[in-house]
Amino acid sequence: WRTQISSDGSINGWVSLNSLPVSLHSLSASAIGNKLFAIGGNNGSEAISEIFSSTLENGNITNWIYEKSLPYPNQLHNSLSAVGKLFIFGDYYNSVYYALRTGSIGTEYKIQISENPSFSPLKEESPWVGDTKWSFGSLLPNKTYYLRATSRNMAGVENPYSGWISTLTYSAPPLKDSWSNIGTSTLAANWFDNSNPPGTLYNCEISSSPDFNTFISSQTLNLSATFYNLLSNTTYYGRVKSADILGRQNSAYSYLDPVITAFDPSLDVDTPTITVNYIESVIWKSSNSFYYDVDLFDPTPSAGLDKLTVKITTGPSQSGTVIVESSDVLSGINSQSYTQDWQIPDNVWNLIPCGTSYLSLTLIDKVGHSTSVIDAFYIMKDTTPPVISVTYNPPTEYLNQYPGSVSSATFSDTFSKLKKIYYSVSSNSGSGDGNVIKWTEIASVYGQEQASDISWNYDFNKLINGSNYFSIKAIDIADNETVLIDTFTIKKNVSGPIVSISTPSLTYLSTITYISGYNTESDSKAVMGTEISIKNKNTNLYWNGSGFLSVSQFWNVAIGTYPFVLNVNLSLVSGNQYEIVARSSDVAGNYSQVFATHTFTFDNTAPSAQVENPSNGASVYNLQKISGSADDSISSVSKVYFMIKKEEKSWNFSTSKFESGENFIEANGSSNWEYSLSDILKANLENGG
Repeated sequence: WRTQISSDGSINGWVSLNSLPVSLHSLSASAIGNKLFAIGGNNGSEAISEIFSSTLENGNITNWIYEKSLPYPNQLHNSLSAVGKLFIFGDYYNSVYYALRTGSIGTEYKIQISENPSFSPLKEESPWVGDTKWSFGSLLPNKTYYLRATSRNMAGVENPYSGWISTLTYSAPPLKDSWSNIGTSTLAANWFDNSNPPGTLYNCEISSSPDFNTFISSQTLNLSATFYNLLSNTTYYGRVKSADILGRQNSAYSYLDPVITAFDPSLDVDTPTITVNYIESVIWKSSNSFYYDVDLFDPTPSAGLDKLTVKITTGPSQSGTVIVESSDVLSGINSQSYTQDWQIPDNVWNLIPCGTSYLSLTLIDKVGHSTSVIDAFYIMKDTTPPVISVTYNPPTEYLNQYPGSVSSATFSDTFSKLKKIYYSVSSNSGSGDGNVIKWTEIASVYGQEQASDISWNYDFNKLINGSNYFSIKAIDIADNETVLIDTFTIKKNVSGPIVSISTPSLTYLSTITYISGYNTESDSKAVMGTEISIKNKNTNLYWNGSGFLSVSQFWNVAIGTYPFVLNVNLSLVSGNQYEIVARSSDVAGNYSQVFATHTFTFDNTAPSAQVENPSNGASVYNLQKISGSADDSISSVSKVYFMIKKEEKSWNFSTSKFESGENFIEANGSSNWEYSLSDILKANLENGG
């Protein structure tokens, strides 16, 4: 049966074709060319070894014919065809499994190729193939090769080789190389043979036009061709191709990179010119970010510009100190003109000192003619920021009214002079972000080298209750900037008492029975009382008088005002962190603008200590030092004490003898501690003790 499969994968319907001569199952089928092969199988009672074939004509099967038999009956196998052979895989016969069998179908051929008609040595030969053609690779170009063929039948009987025939391979396209011998009227084009043998003919063409509408050609057996009587300072294009020994120019062109003939220096008799378009104004520069408009030109006929150099001095007309004797600003220009704006190289800029410097330019063309412009322009450089000095001492206490102006500030700038001075106020320490008072100009100082004893006023009403951080900034005319962050602080409190916590003061506590502190009235309003909240920071719960049970902040009323005291009996957890917050209120009902806060960690777990030298039960001949380690998982170890006991007595380090009771001494170190024994102590250690 056969069917046509549509482009969408659907089957159009089955058509009955000529049946096999024997009813079979468990067979395999393969195709070689337009022939189908039915191989082996089972006829219903036993496996068979026959192979039947049929020729396909217009999609139809002609009559089946017996082709030949396999060495053994085969069934339950697979087959495929390749290089004129049938391959049988994995058949089953008489309980024996076979991995692979091969067999030939039809006539097979083998082709040999050699560089000489004796075929010795042989360059290459094909395998046995069922096709009548074969391709050889890895052959050399422009070379004669000899070929011959033989065949064998299905039984493997081989025929003698045929007579030979010869053929010539085409020459290969040459590979481009570089130009050489570049003169004012000469050029030499060079290329690589690309495996062409010696004696290959090459045809090289050059033209001053990229489309080669006119060209000069040269035929040569060499790998280069020299051309004469060319135009100077002219761009030429080159291409080359090869021909085989029969003269066939079948290779493609290989194109060389364009090249320019040399300029005849005798034609360039004029000096180049410099046109300074850059108009220098009194502009101080703090960075090398400026471009200079200077046009360069070499009159026709021109060999081309080579480089532009600069000489820099501290005085006009190349007077004063020479900073740079000669340094390239532009190099390898290689064109008749240059009009792009350019910068001073960074390595030259870095050599220029602060102040005014004068730049002289020298332009040189490719034949050595030069011209110079003295003091083409000058540079006023200032990379030094202004200096700020503040000796103002602000009040240290909290203020409820304006303390007066800020005084005793000095600003200076040596080179470009001062431009502007500012102050700002922030509630965020170390930021200088001006979130309370933005950057505000202090005074007019433009052009001054020094502004001394500057004072200024600020709006006290704009300050926040709490700490106000003043920052100062100075900018010079070259835009160098100096900023002093948090130069001084003004503390303001115009509502509510000032409150502080005095006890506890440590960051680690093993017990706490009360909390105390102080408060101070503000705005002449007497303090009424103080409230305290205690938070377990590990659970985020507050003490409500009986336990850490409150989700919201709970305020416990303290006794007294100056000082205030809150007696506590807290259920603390070792290793947890606690936060105490205190706030006071006055007779007007105002609370402290800034609450007092203290955080501590509770630690009631005793540290552990070990003696590691000498080890327990060790016998020591000469004990020089006692050492060990100590550990505390919460607050860490601060000190280690130890004693040396003998029966009911211990060594008294003050009297240098063993006495009744416990006599401790502090060791050196903490987590790793040690103590070196004195000579008198070592002398009092009894043998066997």
